Amino acid sequence: AKKTTVKFPESSKAFELKGVVEAGMGQFRDAVESYSHAAQLDPSNVDSFLGLSDAQSAAGLTKEATASYEHGIRQFPKDARFPAHYASTLLRESELGNANARVRAKQLLQSSLKLDASLFESHYELGNLELNDGRMAQAVQHLERAVKLEPNSPAAHFALSRAYRRQRRLSDAARQLETYNRLKDEAAHSSEAAMPEVQPHE
Repeated sequence: AKKTTVKFPESSKAFELKGVVEAGMGQFRDAVESYSHAAQLDPSNVDSFLGLSDAQSAAGLTKEATASYEHGIRQFPKDARFPAHYASTLLRESELGNANARVRAKQLLQSSLKLDASLFESHYELGNLELNDGRMAQAVQHLERAVKLEPNSPAAHFALSRAYRRQRRLSDAARQLETYNRLKDEAAHSSEAAMPEVQPHE
């Protein structure tokens, strides 16, 4: 990726690629710099702006990430990813006791689904928010949709089982919990199979 940016120093896509690689390696500060340069080279490159926002958030640059997400929402109003990703950042802040962040996150999730009703994460997060607020009908609606969108998500099945249990739909809750346990076991077995075999010392 570095060689590509050297060969094509005016290419927004080249710096975007470099940002993707750096973010994937956990080098978020470097990714911020690469995505920022990509966005400067091509202000219409939506993926660069989204990558920049996400990298800033992952790097702990909260104020910068907030400004970037807000800018992205204004500049790319039809892209559902900006409000969805921004909501995820705010939900992490809400876990530290920021009630305003939770309210704003819920609004953003709803906004993202108006733009794209097929976003799994938005349905899942909204379902959990409604569940925690005791709004069971709304929670079930979002979580059922999440399960349909991502049937192999253990977390979605577990959350739906909780919602069903709160509604006293015990047989439905049991089925979802059974699916959750099966998917969790399958994931564990896949991880074990992927690990290299260690030979014992003689």
